[in-house]
Amino acid sequence: MVANRMYAEDTSFTATYLRRYWKELVDRTRAYSWRTRHRGVLISSNGLWPYVDFNSVGMYPWNPDEQTPDFRGADYVPVVEGHLNGAKSLQSQYRYLKEQSARIAGHVPVVVFIDWPNDMMTSYLNLPLEERKDYWRIFGAEAYANGIFPAFHLKDTVGSPTATDLGMMDFFKTYTRFYKDHRALFSDNVISTRAVRVSVAHVAASLLVQRGTGKRSLHLVNHNYDQGITPQSGFTVEADLGSCPRRVSLVSPDFPHAKSPAFSCQYGKLRMTVDRLDHYDIIRL
Repeated sequence: MVANRMYAEDTSFTATYLRRYWKELVDRTRAYSWRTRHRGVLISSNGLWPYVDFNSVGMYPWNPDEQTPDFRGADYVPVVEGHLNGAKSLQSQYRYLKEQSARIAGHVPVVVFIDWPNDMMTSYLNLPLEERKDYWRIFGAEAYANGIFPAFHLKDTVGSPTATDLGMMDFFKTYTRFYKDHRALFSDNVISTRAVRVSVAHVAASLLVQRGTGKRSLHLVNHNYDQGITPQSGFTVEADLGSCPRRVSLVSPDFPHAKSPAFSCQYGKLRMTVDRLDHYDIIRL
């Protein structure tokens, strides 16, 4: 077990018996709740653990989620000279967490949160207000785009400024409404290995497939950023889907209503033009 991860391949004495001990605790807790209250309980983690209903992973320095020369791991709050580095993508790191969680705990939801007190939290708190919002518009969206659920930061327990103190609450109330209204899009997805191609740079694309229903959604996150987003327009997206969709619609937290973009598809190969990408677009197939 390293850095809150109980790795599936770790068969050492310590890891083997820690898993057994943890499973016994979980089983007894669930049985006690049902026996005394006739109710189930949901069990979460602090890290990647087995036998839970969802995994909750803190984003902190010195994590094992990316191999880096300084051994600090994945930089989940990328900052350059005090400003948000929105040009960076966290797609590979989010996918790593999702993959590891599936190996450890099966297909349970994975939640990520900025952990504290550490320099990632400090970097986030010290961002200018609009760049703090952009953090969620880009990296919160990119978590959703790769089957991960971001926990929007409201407060911690060590006295740091709250979302209200930072002037973020009105933004959170408005921004998160999109995800609530479209919750069915984000439930129980796996990442498809089928190829997706975008004709412009600085766009991270991912194709998600919903377990059980087979519904597909194509996600585009804009990383064309320098102390503010630069929208991209009139670019082409191609995806090898295997089978063609009957219809396509486009939704986004960046505009109020769904759009019906023109598309072509032959032999499972989709091609369409995106008229505008601000931070995050979702193409429902």
